[in-house]
Amino acid sequence: MIRLDEWRPRVARGTPLLRLLDRFDEGVLGHRCYGFCTWLALHPAWRPTSAAHPRPGGRPYYIDPNCPTCGTPLVLWDRLNERSPLTDDQVWHDEWICSQCRAGVFLDWPASAWEAVVEAEADLAAQDREDRRGSHGV
Repeated sequence: MIRLDEWRPRVARGTPLLRLLDRFDEGVLGHRCYGFCTWLALHPAWRPTSAAHPRPGGRPYYIDPNCPTCGTPLVLWDRLNERSPLTDDQVWHDEWICSQCRAGVFLDWPASAWEAVVEAEADLAAQDREDRRGSHGV
């Protein structure tokens, strides 16, 4: 932190806003930025864009929060797996499982991500077919 008596402006002349920003302590700005990011993450319009992003309310965001087989609420796979003592920043928030029937792992992905996976699989299958035809023709 810069003491007031040691402070020298980084901007000799400039707009009043620049002079005001120059007087702020970086720690205060960092705290404000962190507060804004926290508010943004809790905003109702925010959507998780990564498997590392916690889901709002601790429930799946893109899929039904209940098991399609038995109706039990889904839980995070990393929290149900006893052999996986992970901290909060190591948990994948897109892998959910039913604690009752364990019918499988449900991935909390948006529909666009699933479309990209299906398209990539189709491209790989087409390339595989071409490779097989090419190897038989030699």
